[in-house]
Amino acid sequence: MKRFTLSLSAVALLLLPTTALGDVPSTIHYQGMLTTAGGDPIHCPDPNDLQKGCPSGIINMVFRIYDSPVGGQQIWTETHNAVTVVNGVVNVNLGEQTPVTSKDINGDLYLGIELNNTGEMSPRQRVVASAFAVRAGEADSIAGIDAADIVTANNVAGYCVTEENLADALKDADYLNEDALGVYLTENGYKPGGGLAGLQCLNGQVAVYNDGDWECGNSGLAPDGIAQVSNNLMSNQFVDAFTSENVPVGIKDFYPPGVQDVIEVPDIGVGQSMKVCVNISNSFTPDVQVTLKDPTGAKYSLYDGKELIGGLSQCYPDDAEAIPLGNAPPFEDWFNKNPQGFWSLEVIDQGFNDVDFDGAIESWSVQMQTLSNKKIQATNDLIVQGDAYVNGSIKTENDNNEVVVDGDLKVTGKITGPVFGTTGDLDNVACDDGMKGQLRNYKGVFQWCNGITWTKMNGATYRWTTFATYSNYHGHWAADNRAELFGGVNPSTWTDGCGYAHQMTDNFDDLRGLITQAGPVIGSLKNAKIHSSRRYDYSSTNGHMLITLFRVHNSTNQTINWNIQRYETSYSGWSEARSMAVNGQNIHSSCDTHGPSHHFSHNAPIPPNRTSTVIMVASTGGETGNARFLQNYIDNNSLELPEGLSFVDDFDVKPNGWDN
Repeated sequence: MKRFTLSLSAVALLLLPTTALGDVPSTIHYQGMLTTAGGDPIHCPDPNDLQKGCPSGIINMVFRIYDSPVGGQQIWTETHNAVTVVNGVVNVNLGEQTPVTSKDINGDLYLGIELNNTGEMSPRQRVVASAFAVRAGEADSIAGIDAADIVTANNVAGYCVTEENLADALKDADYLNEDALGVYLTENGYKPGGGLAGLQCLNGQVAVYNDGDWECGNSGLAPDGIAQVSNNLMSNQFVDAFTSENVPVGIKDFYPPGVQDVIEVPDIGVGQSMKVCVNISNSFTPDVQVTLKDPTGAKYSLYDGKELIGGLSQCYPDDAEAIPLGNAPPFEDWFNKNPQGFWSLEVIDQGFNDVDFDGAIESWSVQMQTLSNKKIQATNDLIVQGDAYVNGSIKTENDNNEVVVDGDLKVTGKITGPVFGTTGDLDNVACDDGMKGQLRNYKGVFQWCNGITWTKMNGATYRWTTFATYSNYHGHWAADNRAELFGGVNPSTWTDGCGYAHQMTDNFDDLRGLITQAGPVIGSLKNAKIHSSRRYDYSSTNGHMLITLFRVHNSTNQTINWNIQRYETSYSGWSEARSMAVNGQNIHSSCDTHGPSHHFSHNAPIPPNRTSTVIMVASTGGETGNARFLQNYIDNNSLELPEGLSFVDDFDVKPNGWDN
């Protein structure tokens, strides 16, 4: 059974002036916000079209008025079937079917609501009796005087000034002369302009007078008005770019189903504009079709056989006009909507080139300019003279920005950038019990002292990366087979010569350039799937490597063995190995064949009184129809270190050399 949540607006019940002035309205306008139990807005703008116009399903509502917040007597009820709900907002006129009369609205009342026969929601909503001005239409008394004793105009005929008498008198004195009135208004600063007739505003908008005419605008402060009220010192407008982490994705030659890649866009606010950038290689681009699919399933044909020999590198709609498939460019349907969801890129190569793969999706991104309701930025110094409570992150872009706090700074997230001082000889600041809890900004990385060693705030348990070594299509080793770009080992050695972890360089600048992925936060996991995927390799030359790097500190005076149990792959048939090294020393190396179900256990000896580097290497396992498996899965609580050992994340700032 689907559960719902109904949030009332600030003014939940309003009189609906559906009758002429002086008459009494008999309907009441109700507005509320309808969401699922998980907080997602219900959306059913067209109940007659269940497939497209009502994705959340039909909403039926029963309204009841009681004389008590619990139990009591039901004094009025009305059912509204197939209610229109737009992004969670419900608007219903109560009394359209069963009029609300004066006998129904005496005293304090309580409104109960039931949706789709799921039982009445609790609690009932209190309705202030004064809101029901309908009562005035049948007033029993005025200012305490019985209505029957009030003198009416009919009783004093000839003694009162009538509208006709007053109009004639004012006209004779030029008080209602149209020309005189116009001169008076002009002299007092009034300007002529358009009227309100014909103005149709959306729900939540109000009439705003702008430059001589009336137009619809937002009530109160506009969503992007924070820049205006802060003298442009603050803003909630951002440009966020989301890039694929799966590229390159090979394009199968002459393959009508095509290949797809997906980017997940998180909840970043309301979109104002967007563009999609693609970089696609192919030997004959006119054979290629490129289609973008948004989170609703709508499609945009970005490219369909134009003469661009050798590849496609464009942004839409900046560089080329998108061809709409259901929506009009440039992605206008996403204006004022949240772009959260999965965006996918589909590429089809309809030409035949007698190869397995013809080019690849080299890169692509979804870029959104958003009006955020999640974050705000200060364009200059932020000075807090009291306590600053931060549940997220504090970040600064350069050394000229600063955060100055005269009170306490309490952060439950992370602080990055030059927030605190960076001067002094920080290399020689020891971390011990006396320094525990102290913070420092060391070479652009915000660190804290855990009482043993300096480590990154919310640091990663490990760093890891995967890479391929050879391009079958181009017939070349990756990056000209340069060892310094692949951890000090040539790509040809990694997958054609059984490359091992102990052969890797101790130049951490080179290692940082290769090992760019961060694992989970230190202490958050006891086991971890570092990586597990199926790959396709079409020759013994090419392969994929998986490298994992740990920094482990031993605070004791003795060597401690860290037992690491894991599932790890390799393939002897194509000279692709697995191995482990500590500080450049070989602990284990094997160029045998091991699939994803092979389990291993090895001890890594961690030397005393220092932080050591542990590197594990896995390669793609044996092939079956060109399909191969790459895996390193650490299990049996191996990330729960023995007493005396602790993970440290100082990889970003570690000097070169195993012993430095």
